[in-house]
Amino acid sequence: MGIDTLLSYISTGALLINVILYLIGFKNSSKTYKVVIFYLIFSFIIQSIALVFSELGLNNHFISTYYLVTRFSLLSLFFFYLFNEINLYKLQNIVLIISSIALLLILFQYIIKPQLYYQFNPIGFLITSLILIVFAIIYLYELLSRKNYYLFFVLGLLIYLISSSIIFISATDIININNKLNYYIWIINASLYLGYQLLISWQWKKLHSSREKLP
Repeated sequence: MGIDTLLSYISTGALLINVILYLIGFKNSSKTYKVVIFYLIFSFIIQSIALVFSELGLNNHFISTYYLVTRFSLLSLFFFYLFNEINLYKLQNIVLIISSIALLLILFQYIIKPQLYYQFNPIGFLITSLILIVFAIIYLYELLSRKNYYLFFVLGLLIYLISSSIIFISATDIININNKLNYYIWIINASLYLGYQLLISWQWKKLHSSREKLP
């Protein structure tokens, strides 16, 4: 078993732990918290399917299409509710408008190029990642003068999105040049994802260490 595969299994296990942890308090939680849970559950399902396909030696690029669209939709919804919690209603509307336009553009991209469904879509991932990065930066900036609860989740998301965006952009050119370098790129990406899961776990601890109602 290669290091990249081992890291994938470990990060999937960490993701499953996070799903179980965040399900605690689901009933009385806010819409923001519920979106986080749905995002984690979806991520676990997608990652598990991708691992199975990989073990069977089957092409799993089509799975990235569902991951691209659903991840962006759920995380946009997360920021939509998050900005509402800190009373930034204008930004909330901006999130809704920009996310809707981006999803329509991605849909149009698949309509004019149907074969993209069976391929990795670097442009789609780059556009959606950049939009989510902007949302995350705005939220972290607002935390300088406000109290809120999702610092570690958003910080982990920001770091992972920036790093993975750079990795995926580079990988499109490197894959056909140096397979060994591409292998190390995926190891770095898997390591970053594992770090992201650890921050999500820490965020759960911070949320549940408070006696206040879960945000």
